[in-house]
Amino acid sequence: MTFDLEQYDAYLRRSLSAFTERSFLELHPGLEFLSNWHIDLIADKLQAVIEGRIRRLIITVPPRHLKSIIASICAPAFFLGHYPGARVLAVSYSPDLALSLALSSRRLMESDFYRRLFGDVLSRSKSAVGDFHTIGGGSRVSIACKVWAATGAGIASGAIGGVAAEGTAIEFPACRTLLPAELVKVAVPSPR
Repeated sequence: MTFDLEQYDAYLRRSLSAFTERSFLELHPGLEFLSNWHIDLIADKLQAVIEGRIRRLIITVPPRHLKSIIASICAPAFFLGHYPGARVLAVSYSPDLALSLALSSRRLMESDFYRRLFGDVLSRSKSAVGDFHTIGGGSRVSIACKVWAATGAGIASGAIGGVAAEGTAIEFPACRTLLPAELVKVAVPSPR
């Protein structure tokens, strides 16, 4: 079976798993994407979170299994492509990792491939290195739990330092011990 470009793009907009595979090729040209059942499973579970069918999800797999690419780069970009008014809070273990994941997510959202699927989603009004806004008033904000724990930043109603989010991605499970229970228990509802 062959798809024309319009059908292929519609498929990529519907499937986080397919979007992830295509995004990997965009972010890592020249590298081979090695599909595996765990990639489809992670993407399918994250898509269920995006669609509101799963309220909480913890993903634990060994390093080098694409968890960061799927959960912290592709899923936020996919989510903001569908819901540009949503706010995503991406929590990583270290400032360097938080910045690296944010830059990759932004690079993906600025690519011709992504803009062909979702249009121009990024706003030019705020584009800090690790945080950016969308034209729909949404955002992707990055924070490192090491920094959060060291500064003692406060949390109220699912917000860290005044940043509320519909979607929270905690990159490193050990962050759960550094972050307050209120954040770890935050559900990730569909913004509909």
